[in-house]
Amino acid sequence: MVESTWAYPMFLAILTAGTNLAATTPLLLAAMWITTVSISICRYYWHATVAVGPIELRKFARKMRITSIVAAAQWGSFLVAVLLKGGNSSWEFLVVQLCLTGSTAAIMTAYAIDWRLLALLEVMMIGPATVTHLFTGNQGWVLALLYSCYLTYLLQQGKEQNSNYWKALDVLHQLEIHMLELEESQKVALEANRLKSNFMTNMSHELRTPLNAIIGYSQILEEELRDRGQLDLLPDLGRIRFAGNLQLGMINQVLDLSKIETGRNDVNLEPQSLQIIMEYVVGESELLARKNGNQFFVDAPVEDVILTTDVMKLQQLVLNLINNAHKFTSKGEVRMKVSIEEFDSQNWFCCRIEDNGIGMSEDQLERIFQPFVQADDAPTTRKYEGSGLGLKISREFARLLGGEVEAKSTLGHGSTFTVRIPVIVEPASLQLVENPTATPLIS
Repeated sequence: MVESTWAYPMFLAILTAGTNLAATTPLLLAAMWITTVSISICRYYWHATVAVGPIELRKFARKMRITSIVAAAQWGSFLVAVLLKGGNSSWEFLVVQLCLTGSTAAIMTAYAIDWRLLALLEVMMIGPATVTHLFTGNQGWVLALLYSCYLTYLLQQGKEQNSNYWKALDVLHQLEIHMLELEESQKVALEANRLKSNFMTNMSHELRTPLNAIIGYSQILEEELRDRGQLDLLPDLGRIRFAGNLQLGMINQVLDLSKIETGRNDVNLEPQSLQIIMEYVVGESELLARKNGNQFFVDAPVEDVILTTDVMKLQQLVLNLINNAHKFTSKGEVRMKVSIEEFDSQNWFCCRIEDNGIGMSEDQLERIFQPFVQADDAPTTRKYEGSGLGLKISREFARLLGGEVEAKSTLGHGSTFTVRIPVIVEPASLQLVENPTATPLIS
């Protein structure tokens, strides 16, 4: 480790400055300095110049092991030499012993990955002094026993750290395998989703062609029957055309969803009059409003406003929300309030659609923006029909245009959907209609 490269020279500096070793054993201390500094310089140089590669790393590890063994033997011999020179009660021996016991503990952290090298280094540093104490007399066996206990403790702790290291490495390896498996599964899922979306797109185009023909021919037959005066057949043709338009709308929703999932939804910005946009939306909503016997109220700005947005997507997302309100409301009221609001130095197109239909609970409200899901379970789906895609597409279109769709509802008391889309507004002035008793456009 780079951080421990200069640890032993620092120990030697402390010993040289704080003891009489320079006077009592000058040759031994000089040899220690020469060897220790040489090893530290070599280790530092190898750390700085090691190349990345399996062969180079193996050579580097081999050099580091050799220098570690030499340093351990050197310091173990140094402690024995100081012990024999001054005895186990000398100040020099106590300081060298303190440095040695601390460095052997540090070795356990640095070399726990290699148990055999760790054991060799600690034995080479502490073993000689342990054996020497047995022959020094003056109850040296007590210090020898303490050294043996300390060495045993270090070896036991080192072996435990070594075991934990390899266990952690194995867990990390398993995690890497699982990550690779997850990435592969994700690729497979994305490819399957892409193929599904392509299939949906192709099938949508194939289904729309005959449906357009059915709707077109029903309109031609309706005009022909009117010219001939056969008005009794018009209701049946109207049902055919209505069913065809309903089916075509569902297919268009599937196509829109596939575009959203594959990221092929382009935004075509253009300026358009708010009145023209709302006239189209209201006109398209009339048939469903009449079918369920609902009254449709609209509040909108008196002054016309020019929106710069993707007009087709804006009309579709608002129309989806209005149709959803009419579908789940029977002989009730649906209100649409349109306004331009300023927030954070930006103008926003806001459209709030309220109904007094069946409403939703909190649990149902959390699921309504999921694809192929309606507010309730199978009974609702069978009763009210639909693909369950309209709200999902509306929210995605709103987000695509930089806005959002929010929903609030109370079970049995109706729902409120609010659309907010940022726009560029260029009117002479903005005046909103504040009329609580708005005239119904459809009744």
